[in-house]
Amino acid sequence: LVLKDPRICRLYPYWDKVLRQAGYAPITLLPLRHPAEVTASLMHRNGLPAEGAVRLWLRHVLDAEKFSRNHGRLWIVWPDFLTEWRTQLAKLEDLASSDLPLRDPVVVNQINTFLSPELQHHRHGVNVGPSSLDLQVFETLTRLAREGETEARLNEIDRHRQRFEEESGA
Repeated sequence: LVLKDPRICRLYPYWDKVLRQAGYAPITLLPLRHPAEVTASLMHRNGLPAEGAVRLWLRHVLDAEKFSRNHGRLWIVWPDFLTEWRTQLAKLEDLASSDLPLRDPVVVNQINTFLSPELQHHRHGVNVGPSSLDLQVFETLTRLAREGETEARLNEIDRHRQRFEEESGA
């Protein structure tokens, strides 16, 4: 069972409860894209202003992190997935304690045919400032994804979340 929707991060506590009551042990897969790429995408697709798109990205990733913390989860940096999908899916196999058909040559060929750098539509197209909160959050989450969760990184995310809440008045 797979639920895919970027807005699900806002409803994760509800879906987690529903899935657990139905007998599932949810695993959260969190693809992480650079905020400038997401901003460019939202500006292009939805006509959002850059500032609003950045705030939306921050709200979604910070909620996704908060609500999935202490649950089975895997952060995947999107460009890493496009180039190293075997490594990323092997991590998912370990987390799920389940075998995926990653050694089946037909499946491997299908994945290799489907995945390409062209799936990364926007590449750092908008720069909102070198010390922006969005870039700090992205850097912390990237380290978390690539190097693992540590108490220090989680505390850093908590500080980012607190700053976001204070700045946005939420």
